[in-house]
Amino acid sequence: QSIDQVEALRELRSDHDNLRREFLATQRHAEDLDRQLADAANAASPYVLFCQRKYDLIRH
Repeated sequence: QSIDQVEALRELRSDHDNLRREFLATQRHAEDLDRQLADAANAASPYVLFCQRKYDLIRH
């Protein structure tokens, strides 16, 4: 029974290590997506302001 417990503990540690790697990879991917979104918003901002000004001129 002791061997089974040692094997179970080894498997748990291995699973934990795998899950930790997956978590860190997912976290890095989310950070990359956040940066891409911020870059896209910054790139679009001048056009959005231009369109808003044109809309305001037409509306008033």
